[in-house]
Amino acid sequence: MANAAQHQGRQLASAGPIDAGARHSDNLRGSRPQDKICRCDAKTGRHPATPVGTIVFPRYSADAANALVPLDATEKLALLLGDRIWIGYPMTQHHVQEFLSWLAPVPAYRLSYSSLEAARSLLEQLDD
Repeated sequence: MANAAQHQGRQLASAGPIDAGARHSDNLRGSRPQDKICRCDAKTGRHPATPVGTIVFPRYSADAANALVPLDATEKLALLLGDRIWIGYPMTQHHVQEFLSWLAPVPAYRLSYSSLEAARSLLEQLDD
């Protein structure tokens, strides 16, 4: 098992830096496994900032009323915490404040849908 982890570590180390100015999906393209990983900065262990336009929390249910509901700051933070976001280790007041400052201007929605077509239609409204 240690050999597999060491091999993976060498693959990641040799993958090189990502272009922080590129679209997120550009950093995930490629045929090699290491091309599909968002890599962290070797010195800081942190991923370069990636712009986020909107956060959507999807929930499928066969009998759902299709809806895209805006979330307030508290709901947005509660859902992210429930999804076990990682703010940093050790978690410091600085890391928490930095995360909250990043999160504050980002709009978030709860998406309830009963079909992919309904979800697509609702998500297209965000682009308008």
